[in-house]
Amino acid sequence: MIKLLIVMFLCGISVALNDDQSDPVVCYSMGCVRGKNYVGNIKPYEGFFGIPYVKQPVGDLRLKDPQPITEKFTEIYNATEEKMFCAQKNYLLPNPSVIGVEDCLYLYVYRPKVSLEHFII
Repeated sequence: MIKLLIVMFLCGISVALNDDQSDPVVCYSMGCVRGKNYVGNIKPYEGFFGIPYVKQPVGDLRLKDPQPITEKFTEIYNATEEKMFCAQKNYLLPNPSVIGVEDCLYLYVYRPKVSLEHFII
């Protein structure tokens, strides 16, 4: 009985430690997204990068009004890496050129870190 209690206690500590350090996952109407934890100057925060909010304006949708996304995520969407920025002309270079991509309609969401102690189990 004591061995079982010790094992359960150690598993509980392991879950609590891993849960606090693991990447945050948030679910909403379109599915679930995985973000990253960051250490801020005052408090830690979570960041979710490159979450699509409309169909990308490429191909037949180029230069058309934004179209809503109708397909939900089938797996957890990886929102841990930044996407390429929108196309723009860089006038600071000696020979100005266009840099970036047209496929750039994404949300970047930041929020204060949510810890387990805020939840009542």
